[in-house]
Amino acid sequence: MGKAIDYILRKSSKKILMISSVIFIFFMIVVLPRVSEYTEEKSGTTLSPDTSLIYSSEDLFEMADIYGETGREAYIFLRLSFDIVWPIVYLLFLVACTAVLLNNLNLNGKFKYLILLPFIGVIFDFVENISSIIVMYRYPIEAIFFANIAPIATFIKWITLGVSFTSIIILVTIYFVGKINIRRLSW
Repeated sequence: MGKAIDYILRKSSKKILMISSVIFIFFMIVVLPRVSEYTEEKSGTTLSPDTSLIYSSEDLFEMADIYGETGREAYIFLRLSFDIVWPIVYLLFLVACTAVLLNNLNLNGKFKYLILLPFIGVIFDFVENISSIIVMYRYPIEAIFFANIAPIATFIKWITLGVSFTSIIILVTIYFVGKINIRRLSW
């Protein structure tokens, strides 16, 4: 695992960070609102397991019922298209950002394992999507096992991604505080 992380740290660059940032921002500004609008149009609601931090299997079945057949089909379509690409987009952004900051701060010791957080988030995002797809596909038959897995996966996804973004904010703060201190010392 350490060798893979070291490889990512070596290969990360400001150029990769810039490219991944542009793609990430494009998705945030253009793609996500359109997907959200499409989802609401097809399902008739803004409820979604993807955007919830905490929900139950009963909530998931209720969403499946509210979505109706057309909404469930749209949900499955989006999970098998958009929600394969989107996690890769935010993964690249988070990994590149974390790696560049770690390299610039010379924090490649134990802090390098922060790079794993986005990977964990993406894994649980995919588990959430697979579980939710099965629930939506089988509804009105209740896929209890998958309905119980989805909320757990969603919670872990959001916690790891939240910690990942928080880590980046902390690293950026450390970086700029260091720059300010260096300027003060040079006066």
